[in-house]
Amino acid sequence: MEEAAVRAYYERGSKQAVDGNRWRVTAIGALLTVMMLSAGIVVMASRQDIYVMQVSKDASGQLQVGGVASKFEADEEAQMAWALNYAQTLTEITPAIWRRNVDRTMSLSVGISQDQVRAYLQQPTSNPAGLLSKNELYVREFKRKSINKIANNTYLIRYELISRIVPNAQPEKKSYSMSISLTNIGHKTRDDVFKNPEGLAALNFSISEDKGN
Repeated sequence: MEEAAVRAYYERGSKQAVDGNRWRVTAIGALLTVMMLSAGIVVMASRQDIYVMQVSKDASGQLQVGGVASKFEADEEAQMAWALNYAQTLTEITPAIWRRNVDRTMSLSVGISQDQVRAYLQQPTSNPAGLLSKNELYVREFKRKSINKIANNTYLIRYELISRIVPNAQPEKKSYSMSISLTNIGHKTRDDVFKNPEGLAALNFSISEDKGN
C-alpha cells in the first residue's frame, strides 16, 4: 500500500515536470516563430519593388492610369519646381535647419554636382557654419525671380538672396543666376518615394552673381 502510494507520488511529479517542460518548449518555439516572421516582414519591406502609377488625360478628357514602374520621369513643370527647391535648399541659411539642408542637398546630387556643392559651401560667403559662428542669428533667404528651360533637363534660375545679420536689420540683397542640369534616378525603395517623389538629382550646376540687378 505504501509502495503504491510512493509510486503514484513520483509518477504524478514526473508527469507535472514533463508537462511543464512541454509548455516551456512550446512557448520558446512560438517566440522563435514570431521573431522569424517579423524578420521576414522587415526584409520583404526593405526589398519591395516600387511601381509608380501615372495618371493622364486622353483626347476625350478621360483619366487614364498607366503603370510605368521605376521608369517614371517628371514632366517639365515638376522638373522646374524641383530645380527651384534644390537651389533654395542649397543657398538658404537658417540656424535651425542648415545642417539638414546641407545633408539633403548632398543626397539630391550625383557625380560632379557633389563636388560643386562642397566647393560652394566652403566659400566664406556661403559657408553656413562659418557665417553662423560669427553671428548665430544670421539668416539668408532665397527669393525666386524666374526660371526658364534652356535645354533638355537643363534650367536657368534667377533668384535673390536676402541676408540679415540680426532680426529686423536692414537686409543685404544680391541677385544670382544658376544653370542646373538634372538627371532621372528613379525610385528603388519606398523610402526613395517619400524622400524624392520626382526621382530627380542634380547632375551639375553653375552659379554667378548678377551684378547689374
